[in-house]
Amino acid sequence: MKIPKTCYLLIIATLIPLLLSCGPTDEEVQSLVQQEAQKLIDATLASTPTPTPFPTPTPGLTGEQITEIVEDVALETFNKLELLKPTPTPIVFPTPFPTPTPNVNFNEIWLRAYPSVYWIEAGSNRGSGWLLESGYIVTNQHVVGSFKQVTVRQTKFPAFSGTVVATDQIRDIALIQYTIRDDLTDPRSQPFELGSINNKDSASPLMAMGYSGDLGIKADGAVGSAPANIGAMAVLIDVGGAFEIVMDAPVDPGDSGGPVLDGNGKLVGMVRAGFGTGTGRHIGTNYSVHVDTIRAAIPNLKAGISR
Repeated sequence: MKIPKTCYLLIIATLIPLLLSCGPTDEEVQSLVQQEAQKLIDATLASTPTPTPFPTPTPGLTGEQITEIVEDVALETFNKLELLKPTPTPIVFPTPFPTPTPNVNFNEIWLRAYPSVYWIEAGSNRGSGWLLESGYIVTNQHVVGSFKQVTVRQTKFPAFSGTVVATDQIRDIALIQYTIRDDLTDPRSQPFELGSINNKDSASPLMAMGYSGDLGIKADGAVGSAPANIGAMAVLIDVGGAFEIVMDAPVDPGDSGGPVLDGNGKLVGMVRAGFGTGTGRHIGTNYSVHVDTIRAAIPNLKAGISR
């Protein structure tokens, strides 16, 4: 610490009288001055407090360090919150239903089928029939009755005659034969493909076709296309050894002998009767001859065997 000049002057002023009174030599005076000056300096230094140093300031945080600290705190908080969450109960989803089969387009089936459906006249009786194969038409026995010759009318072409080859009264089936000529039948007509149906097909859609109602006969003898009615199969029943289809497809007088088709356009039955009273439309429980019953009867009918 630097001693001010005023302190030196005071020291010298104090020593001079002492030295003069004692009569020391110049060397002794100088020595004493130096000693006293040194003592004063030492005393001054001893009485001066040591200054407390200021603490070294902590350097400031950078932006990256602050971001890192915030992210660490956020992550720690998130992890603590996750531990507090209850374990969710897994949701059990039901087994999905199978994709439903698209609805049957019976219009397309009808467009292919109607040229092969016929109007059958036997005296005053009238019904319907369908093409089994070239030269053969199938209808109900109760449509032809005891007649051996019938009139067959078709969609656009003129009528022609047919011969009843044989009948099966128990199964209510009759087989009609006609002469095969290129100009006789509608070239669009094709034999129906026989299909299959059983009780596992309950509720499956069906289409019944036939010449019901008063459609009228045109000048050339044609009768137009056969109407169609849509319904569903209910059940199969055994009627005296002959299977029949119970269905709810509406049938009308004149539909007897008409084909019953499934959703693939295959023939699975033949309209036989409606359950009801009066002469109007039968809606509800109606019957058709099962295709297997028809298959079983055809060989004997072709052979001319009736029963």
